[in-house]
Amino acid sequence: MSKYEELAQSYSHARKSFRDYEEVCRNFARELVFGMVEYFEWPRDREITYIPIGEELDPNNKFYALAGAMRMDAQSFWHFGIELNIMEASGAYPLSLVLSFFIKKAGANFI
Repeated sequence: MSKYEELAQSYSHARKSFRDYEEVCRNFARELVFGMVEYFEWPRDREITYIPIGEELDPNNKFYALAGAMRMDAQSFWHFGIELNIMEASGAYPLSLVLSFFIKKAGANFI
């Protein structure tokens, strides 16, 4: 195997490891959000929006899938936000709550 082929193989393995790590973190993030929503007994008909943190949002296109909202920072933490909309029982005074999450897998645990 040539040095180039060795480098290409190493690159391919590194990309696969990163994609696998991203998927593990995304699955954890999804379960974390679903668990939180279940804990709060959030009504199923209330919209929950994933949003990227630290970016200007286009008000005409603010709907992201979790994978599209997650960003990795310089310390290797994945960060994303969720926007939850709450209001009085009458529907008056709506308020958007934005919660920020920063997650990272360290060994067998997430921090």
